[in-house]
Amino acid sequence: MLGAYKACLWTGFAVFACTDESISDTVVHNLDGSVRPAMPDDILDGSQEVARALHHVIGQGWQLYSTSLVATYDVRNIPPKIDTHVFPELAQTIEDPKNTLFNVYPNGLVDMNIGSNRGLAAVIRQLYEQYGMQPGGDCSRYLTVNVDENIYWRTLKVRFFR
Repeated sequence: MLGAYKACLWTGFAVFACTDESISDTVVHNLDGSVRPAMPDDILDGSQEVARALHHVIGQGWQLYSTSLVATYDVRNIPPKIDTHVFPELAQTIEDPKNTLFNVYPNGLVDMNIGSNRGLAAVIRQLYEQYGMQPGGDCSRYLTVNVDENIYWRTLKVRFFR
């Protein structure tokens, strides 16, 4: 088992605490009692709005860096963060706990490699069962999963579990 952890073939879980009480993750039901999905059946719903936004940005020309926030606030670090000693008027916003890792709590580590297709399916299946999403399950909350781009695009391909 130690070799798998040394090779980084594991998946970590964390919880992002939300203190904004106006945000609810309670499952919403349709008039017929069925659960309203958190995602549309067709992921391309709304794609026309995205295309219009992209055309708007592209229409502004290719010299966007000079007017970008990165250039305006002289951001020179990764991850990007504004230096609040240089721009003290932004300190309250930048240092607000919701904009930091102060609301992230480690929650678990499993010996499944989410980077592999088999591991991704196993992790999704584990969440599916753990949160009672199976037919007849007791799922009462939508589950928000924060993942990197590779896992996100591969997860969108997963539609049904049987």
